[in-house]
Formats: sequence, structure tokens, C-alpha cells
Amino acid sequence: MGTSHTNHSRHPDVVVIGGGPAGSTVSALIAKQGYQVELFEREHFPRFHIGESLIPETYWVLKRLGMLEKMRESHFVKKHSVQFVSANGRESASS
Repeated sequence: MGTSHTNHSRHPDVVVIGGGPAGSTVSALIAKQGYQVELFEREHFPRFHIGESLIPETYWVLKRLGMLEKMRESHFVKKHSVQFVSANGRESASS
């Protein structure tokens, strides 16, 4: 991503389809480089969705995006540990 663009016309430099974890992350990272990004998502956020959790490695992505403080201040349930169980019942170490 060589030169930084500050194109404020009606045409974005990049179009991202899907605002889930990958789409929103790549949109933010590209925008931080100075590109005009347009993100399209059909769902309304935030939404209630059972099963969405952040694992410990997510910390580094949120730090890079400058989102740690906002996440700490959010109304979402705080989960302080995670453990995975494989299909054969083998448990991972909690973290």
C-alpha cells in the first residue's frame, strides 16, 4: 500500500462486503493507511448473537486497531477465560 490516498470523492478506493470480524478489521486497517473505504453489511449492529466470544489472541488485533478501551467500556458480558473441547472430548488449557 504505497502512497496514502485522501480521495474524498463519491468513489471509494476500496469496497468491503461484509462487516463481520474480518471485514470490519480489514476496513479499519485500510482506512488507517489513508484510503477511502466503503463497507457494506446487511445486518444491524450491535446485535444479539449467541456464541460470539473473543479469544485471547484477539487482544493484539484490538490493540492494533486502537479499540481496547472501547471494548473495555462496552456493555457486553466480560468473559475472563476460555477453554476448548475437541470432538473427542479432549480439553485445552484454559486461558
